[in-house]
Parts: sequence; structure tokens; C-alpha cells
Amino acid sequence: MTADWQKKLGTVDNVLNVWQDVSKKWSMLESVFVGSADIRVQLPEDSKRFDGINADFQAIMRDAPDVLNCVEACNMDGRLERLEVMLGLLEQCEKALQDYLETKRIAFPRFYFVAPADLLDILSKGTNPQLILRHLSKCFDNVHNMSFLEDEKGNPSKNAISMWSGENENVAFKEPCICDGPVETWLGAVVDSMREALFVEFEASAPKYDEMPRVKWMFEQSAQNTITVSRMIFTQEINEAFDQLEEGNDNAVKDMWQKQVDQLAGLIEVVNGKLEKLDRKKVLTLCTIDVHARDVCQKLLDERVDVGSAFQWQSQLRYGVHEKTGKLMIYVCDAEIPYMYEYIGSPGCLVITPLTDRCYITLTQAQRLVLGGAPAGPAGTGKTETVK
Repeated sequence: MTADWQKKLGTVDNVLNVWQDVSKKWSMLESVFVGSADIRVQLPEDSKRFDGINADFQAIMRDAPDVLNCVEACNMDGRLERLEVMLGLLEQCEKALQDYLETKRIAFPRFYFVAPADLLDILSKGTNPQLILRHLSKCFDNVHNMSFLEDEKGNPSKNAISMWSGENENVAFKEPCICDGPVETWLGAVVDSMREALFVEFEASAPKYDEMPRVKWMFEQSAQNTITVSRMIFTQEINEAFDQLEEGNDNAVKDMWQKQVDQLAGLIEVVNGKLEKLDRKKVLTLCTIDVHARDVCQKLLDERVDVGSAFQWQSQLRYGVHEKTGKLMIYVCDAEIPYMYEYIGSPGCLVITPLTDRCYITLTQAQRLVLGGAPAGPAGTGKTETVK
């Protein structure tokens, strides 16, 4: 008698565990294979397999209330074997789905940062760009929306003409980006259009830096381009100051320090005026960058640095255009990292401290050596922002 009950209760335990696993996998896959026409086209065999599982599982669930006793329900002839077969078939469907998602991730690697549920939603609605817009922020650092040309009926077409940041900044594409075809393909085209737009703006705005007052110039640029060009110009001017030192101008670096002080004073005056929210954020970010530039000049003066090859200058984050490729590069010590023109909008900037500079050196050297780095410290100290 005891052994008989042990066997029955053991079967109950096994059936309930398998039943629970089947329920979880069925509920996850049901919305995919039943609710997504695209998945059924891409995975026809697995869709048919799931249709059989779906019918069998629903039959079991319909019959379940007929036997209210748990022990009797779980010890029905063939129930455990039936559920185990369903579980095995569901695992095959799940594996096929994972392999399918992996092919999409390989085609568009940014999908690796998207949760499987969101990725399935993207793939199932990929032919309609308007339905994908809410997922853009999961694939891009700060692209939250896009503007499209209108068709003859006044409805949005599939030709994107600009991108919008989370701060509501708009940057126009050089040419309309056609968002048609497989979603992983046209999202790749959006990446190319994003980079091209920033590169074109950089190429056009850099020569204008010295042609007009700096304050007027920066309000005509996107926030990212304003910061990028300003850092590049600062790098050029420091290098020119070292050249002047070699030619006998002992006050070259001191003059640079004074220029940074004057520029900072001009920005403070602008901040105290009336500005739009986005413009104010841009000016405040540039103030942070200029404060750091002033501090760098002060450090070079205090330590009497007189050559550009000195570690005190080489260890700084320096921006410059590559002589051969014409592309913007980031230099730190002997590390050379291409600027990838990833749109970041106007997220603001943390105060740059000596510790931040050391983090830059460490992380860029790790990247140069194909290694990794992981800043550690208390919460809210800027670890994530420093890496970004």
C-alpha cells in the first residue's frame, strides 16, 4: 500500500513538473507561431509542428476540469508520456526560433542588445517602419524617432529624412533612407545614414569655426558636432602652441590658457541669458568641456611642459583628423581609435576630473590591446557615463 502511494505521488510530482514546463513554453511560443505571420513564413515546418502541439495541449487543458482529483488526473494512462513528447517538440520549436533569431542578430548585431520578446515584435512588424520606431532606442544610443516623407495621400512613406534624439534634437540625413525590405537590412541602412549625416555635418562645420563668433557658430550645429569640433580645435591649438614654444614664443601655452578662460566667460554670459532648453543643455555641456580644457592648459603651465610629445599632453583625450583617410580619430598615448559617428544627441556631460582622465587612458589602452575594462566604485559616481 505504501509503495503504491509512493509510486502514485512520484508520478504526480513528475507530471506536474513536466506540465508546468510545457505550459511555460507553450505560452511563450503561442504568441510567436500563432500570432506572427512572418514567423510562420520563415519557419513553416516548425509552425506546423507547433500547430499539432497547440491542438494537443488545448485538448489536455479542456479535459483537465473533468477529473478534479489531482492524483487521478496525473496518473491517467499515457499522460506523463504525452506531456513529455509535447515538451520535446516544444524544445525543438524553441531551438528553431532561437536559431532564426541568431541569424537576424548576425545580420544586424545591434539586435544582441534587444530582448527576445522585443526582437520578435520587431521582426513581425519589420515591413512597417512606423511600428518599429518605438524600438529604435533599443538599437541606437539616442535615436528615438525618425521623420518620413509623405506619399501622395499624405501618409508617411518608407523614406526617412531625419532622426530625432530623446532631447528632441533633429538631424537631417544627407539623402532619404529607404526603410523597405527585411528589417535587419533597412536598419543597417539607418546606421549608415546616421553616420553619414554626422560626418557631412562635421565636414561642413569644422571650416566655419573660425569664420564666425563661436557662440553664433555653435547654435547652428547639433550638440554632438559642437562638442566634437570644439575638442578637435582645442587639440590643434595646443599642438600649435607647442610649435610656437619651439620657435621662441614662451607665452604660447599661457595665451592658450587665457583664451580658454575668455571662451568660458563668454559661455557663462550666454547661459545667463534666455535660451531654449536644448540650447541651454548644449551650452552647459560645452562649458564642462571648456573647464576641462582650461584645467589641461593650467596643468601644462604648472608642470612647465614645453613639447607636444610629453606624457602630460599625450595622455589627454585628443581629437584629430587622420592625414590619409580624412576621418576623425581619437588619440590617447599610443592608442588610435576611429570616431564612429554614433549619434548621441545632447545627453549632457559629467565634470571631467583627473580620475576621469586616468579612466580614459586605462580603457583606451585596454581597447588597443583587445582587452576589457570594468570601472568599479560607489553608485552614482559616473562609471557608466565615463565609459560611454
